[in-house]
Amino acid sequence: MANFSKIVLGYVYRRTGIRKRWSSLYGVNGGRRLRAALRKLREGGVKKDLKHKTVKVVVLEG
Repeated sequence: MANFSKIVLGYVYRRTGIRKRWSSLYGVNGGRRLRAALRKLREGGVKKDLKHKTVKVVVLEG
């Protein structure tokens, strides 16, 4: 299994980089384009998949 805390930290660093780029380019802290760029990370899907895999291993072992 992957280390969940390292995955979370990786996404934190990627999100901050994207926000810095977008704020320097367009001068906005939010907006539709920024949300779309953050959605492309698919952070929630990856985390959900990892949780499901962990639960599957626990159920099969138990």
